[in-house]
Amino acid sequence: MLAALPKAPSNLSPFSHPEAALRRRNLVLGLLAEQGYIGKAEAEAAKAYPLPVARSREREDQIAPYFVEWVRRMLDDRFGEDLYRAGFRIYSTLDLEMQAIADSALQAQLKTLESLPGYEHLTYEEALKLPPDSVDWRLTPYLQGMFIALDPENGHVRALVGGRDWHHSQFNRATQAVRQTGSVFKPFVYTAALANDYPVSYVIYDAPLELDQYDPEGDSTWIWSPKNYNNQFHGPMTLRDALRRSVNVVTVKLAMQLGMESVGQLARRMGIRTPIPRVAAASIGAASAIPLQVVEAFTTYANLGVRVAPEPILRIEDKTGQIIWKAEPRREEILDPQTAWIVLTILRDVVNAGTAANIRTGYLGPELPAAGKTGTTNDETDIWFVGFTPDLLAGVWIGLDEPKGIFKGAVGGAHAAPVWGAFMQRVYQDRPMPDPWEPPGGLVQRTIDKLTGKLRTPYCPLDAIYTEIYLPGTEPVEECDLHQPTPWGQPPTRAAGGGDHP
Repeated sequence: MLAALPKAPSNLSPFSHPEAALRRRNLVLGLLAEQGYIGKAEAEAAKAYPLPVARSREREDQIAPYFVEWVRRMLDDRFGEDLYRAGFRIYSTLDLEMQAIADSALQAQLKTLESLPGYEHLTYEEALKLPPDSVDWRLTPYLQGMFIALDPENGHVRALVGGRDWHHSQFNRATQAVRQTGSVFKPFVYTAALANDYPVSYVIYDAPLELDQYDPEGDSTWIWSPKNYNNQFHGPMTLRDALRRSVNVVTVKLAMQLGMESVGQLARRMGIRTPIPRVAAASIGAASAIPLQVVEAFTTYANLGVRVAPEPILRIEDKTGQIIWKAEPRREEILDPQTAWIVLTILRDVVNAGTAANIRTGYLGPELPAAGKTGTTNDETDIWFVGFTPDLLAGVWIGLDEPKGIFKGAVGGAHAAPVWGAFMQRVYQDRPMPDPWEPPGGLVQRTIDKLTGKLRTPYCPLDAIYTEIYLPGTEPVEECDLHQPTPWGQPPTRAAGGGDHP
């Protein structure tokens, strides 16, 4: 049975695919007899032996099976058969307490989501009652998720959950799944803009947009009209406000100005190595990526411009205790610190007063420095949150293996971010609070009118002005020309129209 498994461990498991496992095991027995290793009578007797029907408790109690298998595959590629016979000692980066917290937080949230009104798929508890051979467990029918936590300074992976039940499916959704990124892709668009000298107060009008689309393979055309969440439009918006509020139409317009080639190349340098189609829809998350790559890309923000590759292994020793390999952080500067800092301040806004504000109020409290980005695909098949503190970065993805809408209204901020919040809340009960990020020098500050992105004047309403930061040379020099004196010579007290422009 063991000799039969390595070809396809998931599909040949005696617990989930007993018929396939039996055929493969008996094939191995037949080959052993044919090649003279055992007698024919012995082979026939062994073929009559039943498959195991209960899992080993030792296997059930194994901590972090997805992490362990990920490491094993890495080492198998590196050492081949020597991995199993040379007596190596492998020291990993895993933090057992963080792993337990991550697993508990994810499992609890998935169970909660399955209990919400509108969830119509099979639940995990219902799946446990199914006969093992009644479901193709390669695509589990219930809600799945993944969680990765790492140290952004050195890339050490502290926790990794690749799925809900290792026995049902050994497919690792953290390192193997390719899922639509939704709005967690948007920071790359805005980062590309800043890297091309767009000021963060640059204003784009949020209004309905229609784009002609062409499919060269099918020789067909259609009109694509991107929508915002709840189909609302907000008028003039700065880049900061548009990313904080995760506005689709502004993001598409910005990507079209930049060119998706510029955005795609930057995302790849930051760590997204899955192909990114050079189409406008990719700017708001139509592009797919491996979750581990998304988490890696966000290390660039946590490290103020330096991308760090995830690393699960500390060192490898031979059987005598001699170190034969030791991990060194794989770091590469992708952005200048000033650009990275400006994006980081927007991602802080997401947590403090944006689409993930619920985790600030519900889990973190006011003191823990934190930043991040929510993600939701248009059809609600994938929900995300990737966030970080100065010394810990983590990403959450939730969805079904076969992409389907989770339920109407599923969003990253309300339904994925709580996993991150619960994890960080528990971790920092026993971990010193990190110092806030230190801004790099040389940035410029200006007080501006956010409806125009220009310098404030005495006539700008109080609720339309704020202080913004800029790369030197990108700060505005023109004064606001939208707001004018009232007939009585006094500045107005609110923005024109009295609208809310948070």
